[in-house]
Amino acid sequence: MTIAPKLLATFLLAVCIPAAPMAAMACSGADPALTTVKVASVSTDGKGLDHYTIKVVVTNAGNAGQSGNVLQSVNVSHFDIKVDTKGIPPLRPGASYVWMYHFVRNAGAGKGTTTLHFALDMHGNSGANCGTGNDSYNLTF
Repeated sequence: MTIAPKLLATFLLAVCIPAAPMAAMACSGADPALTTVKVASVSTDGKGLDHYTIKVVVTNAGNAGQSGNVLQSVNVSHFDIKVDTKGIPPLRPGASYVWMYHFVRNAGAGKGTTTLHFALDMHGNSGANCGTGNDSYNLTF
């Protein structure tokens, strides 16, 4: 009968103590991450083309800042072909870099038929990114 109170105490302790964020558990250095990739707006030009504006946010989710000489970018691919690259400046812990990516496709294209792949590229600076599980994202629209 003494096991039940110990089990209850262990359960209550586990429930009451908040879990550490995944980024903090993964690594203690700089951790640039694709935190937002979403369609922000769509407009049609009257010529049969839809113009998509995609909001992309890279945030340093780690506990340390990146050094000033870090070279990093986000590559954008469509059908496994790189179609664009955007340079990202070094980021302090918690700091973000936001940009709008523009993509044009036929207005008659069906919903869910286009996928863009966004991937962080550290240009050989692997020490400036201690967690890689949040470095890519597929956006389908």
